[in-house]
Amino acid sequence: STISGLALYFHLGTNLFREMHEILSLVLLVPVIVHIWRNWPGFVNYFRRRAMPISLAVCFLAAVPFVYAGLSKPAGGNPAIALMMAAQKAPIAKLAPVLGLDEASALRRLRDAGFADVSGIDTVAALAAKAQLSPMAVMAQLTAPQR
Repeated sequence: STISGLALYFHLGTNLFREMHEILSLVLLVPVIVHIWRNWPGFVNYFRRRAMPISLAVCFLAAVPFVYAGLSKPAGGNPAIALMMAAQKAPIAKLAPVLGLDEASALRRLRDAGFADVSGIDTVAALAAKAQLSPMAVMAQLTAPQR
């Protein structure tokens, strides 16, 4: 968990570590809970000492700037996701040049992929809904390298 956490922190192999880190962190909760349960009397004694409330207060104060920074960020999330959502709602005629295609090439790729009734005013989102596919599957047809 430490190694995967450090890799995620430094953005090394994010695709390799993210799911493993999340699942192993959940699994690691089991021994933590068992440890607290088995040592409950000693755990409670920590809260009787003056050091515990002081430590908790210091941790709380250290967290305040991070919470404030997170709450004061403008809403919007990941710009890559926002761009992809906008691309899925754009007409094929306007999306094609962004993908380095002309409208005819984009329509040909979609027709070759099995989208029979497609025109320049259709959107990726609408085509995906009609074909009961994910928009990413339709987008993949437009962005796949041609042989």
